[in-house]
Amino acid sequence: VTCMTINRQVFKEVLGPLEELLDYNMAVHQLASLRIMEGVDGAVLAEVARNMVTRDYKRGAQLIREGEPVPQIIEQVREDEEIGVLVLGAGTDKKGPGPLVTQLSRSSGSLPIPITIVPGDLSKERLEAIT
Repeated sequence: VTCMTINRQVFKEVLGPLEELLDYNMAVHQLASLRIMEGVDGAVLAEVARNMVTRDYKRGAQLIREGEPVPQIIEQVREDEEIGVLVLGAGTDKKGPGPLVTQLSRSSGSLPIPITIVPGDLSKERLEAIT
């Protein structure tokens, strides 16, 4: 029986790039599994994966905040410096884009990040073409 070993530092130096590649491929796979990303071109998914920040939570962990949705979203955005943009999907109802979009739009001037509102009736093809 032959046993070969390497120290932890060498292991990290050799396999570090492999770990980054695996993380990147996992991010692309996770994005592709999202309903909103159905049909999005692989090159677009790859670009999003290269630019996104991933946080690891324990299995089953959830972020739960108590209170009214808009103030809690605003507080979370202010507390978490890694959030770079708030993306909201507008409703298609003739009464307006929905209460969340309406209220957050009113608060947009006081937020440390931009808000992007995606029209509810925008096709995936058109969304892909403009992003």
